[in-house]
Amino acid sequence: MKKVLTYILVLTAVIIQSACSTQKNTALSRSFHQTKTYYNIYYNGRLNYEEGLKAINTANHDDFSGILCMYPVSNHDAAKASASKMDVSIEKCRKCIKLHSIKKKPQKINPKRKNDPQYKLWLQSKEFNNKMYLAWLMLGQSEFHKGDFLGAIGTFHYVEKLYENDKDIVAQCQL
Repeated sequence: MKKVLTYILVLTAVIIQSACSTQKNTALSRSFHQTKTYYNIYYNGRLNYEEGLKAINTANHDDFSGILCMYPVSNHDAAKASASKMDVSIEKCRKCIKLHSIKKKPQKINPKRKNDPQYKLWLQSKEFNNKMYLAWLMLGQSEFHKGDFLGAIGTFHYVEKLYENDKDIVAQCQL
């Protein structure tokens, strides 16, 4: 009985995965890619990011005889301590963006919601995976904490343009 259930679950997963490509923008494909984004790749990248932050904080030693840095990453020795963890986090974010970003407009437009302003705003967006902004923000934060400040600025500027309709994401990028 367990083998039959396992076979059915595996078969269902294969069918869903083959039906859900990033070239299709259906409710099923969006929910599939949102789930895979958040619970697989983003989760593992987040764990490495948090370990890197701990490494920065443990490696940072303040020198009270001089000017203190505002961020611990400004101490280059502390930034080097977390470089490997931040590299893994950056790789995970880039993989997440590459595999699960849905840029294609929806195939079917809901006629009942056609006049809804939030629905119109959603249709004008450039990214249709609702969890993708987390990967973009973590990519910029990982680049910042690695010490790649120019790369972080570029990433945050791109995210501001990509999510220009969402004021909260734009504010986070500007901070």
